Amino acid sequence: MIHAYIYVDGDKNYELMAPFDVLPRVGEIVTFEFAAYDTERWDMEVFDRMTFINGSEYVVKKIVHAIRRNSIDSWGSHIVELMVDRVSK
Repeated sequence: MIHAYIYVDGDKNYELMAPFDVLPRVGEIVTFEFAAYDTERWDMEVFDRMTFINGSEYVVKKIVHAIRRNSIDSWGSHIVELMVDRVSK
């Protein structure tokens, strides 16, 4: 399982972090579904923003791989970022 940070093209903050068995390629369409089982624990502003992505289609524009250094003694984790753009309907 690979976890990737999803950035909508032009935003500097990631929209969500999503798990993938296989990363999509540039040009492929991805969709996301948000289904919260614990709605009472959510900040409603964040909850409303997350439901906005339901059923939306995004095209992958760019994939960025980086290695994050976590400490002086060791390199940390492999970071994957997907830059996407909303497909207009």
